[in-house]
Amino acid sequence: MHAHTQDTDSIAVTEHAKLRFRQRVDAAEPFPGERIRELLEEAAFDTAPDRDAIAWRVKDLVLVTDRKRRVVQTLYRDLGNDDLEEDR
Repeated sequence: MHAHTQDTDSIAVTEHAKLRFRQRVDAAEPFPGERIRELLEEAAFDTAPDRDAIAWRVKDLVLVTDRKRRVVQTLYRDLGNDDLEEDR
């Protein structure tokens, strides 16, 4: 069951999010924006870290979008501890 039904092709992915994908997931991925959109399709709502963002989770990967889910702003790995990566 997918958490949402929006067509992810219309979602923008920031250069920052693409960089974080290459740093934290797959440095060799030639099209990180497409992979991020694919992951977002699988993601489930996780939290609303602040009033301007929503977090979506796929296993230990957290994707952060704006509230309207139009732009993936960043992503990070939640390694199961309280010290999540500081520089998102």
